Amino acid sequence: MSVTYETKSFHKKKSSMAEYFIFGCLTIWNIVMTVRERKRASEFYAHLSLVIFFGAILLVFILSHDALSGQAFVTFPVSIPALRITGIGMVTAGISIYILALRALKTEGNPRKGSHLETEGLVTSGIYRYARHPMALAVLLICLGLVLWRLHIAAVTAYAVLVVFYIIAMRREENELVRKFGEDYREYRKRVPALNIVRGRYRVLNSESNQ
Repeated sequence: MSVTYETKSFHKKKSSMAEYFIFGCLTIWNIVMTVRERKRASEFYAHLSLVIFFGAILLVFILSHDALSGQAFVTFPVSIPALRITGIGMVTAGISIYILALRALKTEGNPRKGSHLETEGLVTSGIYRYARHPMALAVLLICLGLVLWRLHIAAVTAYAVLVVFYIIAMRREENELVRKFGEDYREYRKRVPALNIVRGRYRVLNSESNQ
């Protein structure tokens, strides 16, 4: 009995250390990117929101380790295993969307040297046919999946802050894109939703069926 308890405790400690490391690295990386992109408003707000989000989750891990886990932060009467499965699905979907968006930018956007986000041309193909901000959608899905995986009040609050910051970032990016691409982007914005990829897909299918 004692051996079993010690084994479980050891694996739990290893899992906690892995979480500290992963979210610590994500927090540090986004701090670096926030400083690097401080002159680009949209990227600055996006990375700053991720600093707050990942930093909050990291803080939750530290504060809730053993003593507070499941008491001070977890207050929702729901099935945690079911939420974790849903969270993993959202993270997987978010990563897939991000990869598709990155591929479209690299193949169609003629990105500037040293940057995968600064493109010379307006990208409206691939996943950008269905959503104007697929990368933002990907990040929001990934982070929501992580919230469901680690359901804490602090993580939920951090996600709300993330959403607000991303709304600001997307609005600023829209203004930059209008200045850069003019009427082409305004027409694209009328046709394609910002984040609702299902609605965007429906519009494309409806448009193709009417041709």
